[in-house]
Amino acid sequence: MANDTSMISLSRALIVMEAVAEAPVEGVTFNHLKAKCDDLAGATLSRLLKNLTSRDMLEKSSENGRYTAGKRFEMLVGKLLNRCSRTDIIQAAVNKLAEATEQSASYWELSPEGVRIMVKHEIPDGHYFGAIGWINKDVAVNEYGLVCLAFTGDTEAKGLIDNTILPCPINELYEHLAKIRQEKLLISRKENGLCRIIAPIFENDTFIGAFGISFRTTDINSAHEYTETVKNSATQLSKSLS
Repeated sequence: MANDTSMISLSRALIVMEAVAEAPVEGVTFNHLKAKCDDLAGATLSRLLKNLTSRDMLEKSSENGRYTAGKRFEMLVGKLLNRCSRTDIIQAAVNKLAEATEQSASYWELSPEGVRIMVKHEIPDGHYFGAIGWINKDVAVNEYGLVCLAFTGDTEAKGLIDNTILPCPINELYEHLAKIRQEKLLISRKENGLCRIIAPIFENDTFIGAFGISFRTTDINSAHEYTETVKNSATQLSKSLS
């Protein structure tokens, strides 16, 4: 009987963890989890969530009460993800970002020749990035390149800047890069309406690339509805890689 009870508890815990793993980056509500465990009383579910939280398998937001993956859960998942390649992990995150925002998403890295597109997910009728592996040599003109420059060492950044078209006076460019570093985010809109929201990605606190979405809009203010999703997705991807 005790074994049966333990198996039922384990089964319900797995249902909860699966729901959290599949949830958007902002997490899931108690009511959503209650619907997943429809045979479970509210008080029993509360005890289960408290137990999982105390074990660092879940984290509960003090602001909105939503549940997200805890540090211990992320560590265990990370051990499994280490068996995958970095590209597989990034591709999954790019896919999830594109699905969450319904906009084309991509991930870029610096190379000696410029900024290179490594991973992408293009939605129908959305922005088209070009072929995987394509390099934009004008790093300071490309927004993904700007984010990469902002978090790259001074020597490497200067070498790339010296060989690129400058979109503005050099002192203004360095001020812009400093702002990107401070905010860990770039929001831009070109005259043709192309808008981009891009965040840096880190692996064990070391910058590795730029990650974000691209879409067309007539109003730059409309981009702000995606800001938190991009920032949270970038943070989650950095944790997965680390």
